[in-house]
Amino acid sequence: MNGDAGFAWAEASGGGGCRTPRPCPPLLYVYEADGGDGHGVCGVTDVFAVAERRLAVALLDMPYGAAGGVRLAVLDMNALPFPSYRYGPVVARAWRDARTGALRRTDDAMSGRG
Repeated sequence: MNGDAGFAWAEASGGGGCRTPRPCPPLLYVYEADGGDGHGVCGVTDVFAVAERRLAVALLDMPYGAAGGVRLAVLDMNALPFPSYRYGPVVARAWRDARTGALRRTDDAMSGRG
């Protein structure tokens, strides 16, 4: 993904003061996988390739038909009562083919990837 797309989202969403002299909060990637059987995996990293890899590993340990994705996020330190994530668009999706179990993926066209 080009760096501009993520920071444009952070700026448009009020994600941490990108229009002020303070540095922008780091752009994060949240990955989530759902096995469809009540089990799932989720996590956060600041490297897109790491999020993709962890999503793939999680899906390969799940039943056929499992699905997941990677979305942008920033940590909002001003949220009350505790800091929380502000989520942006989904930038990649992946799933296990329900018939063959093969791992499939697609990138969101708006993410600048693909």
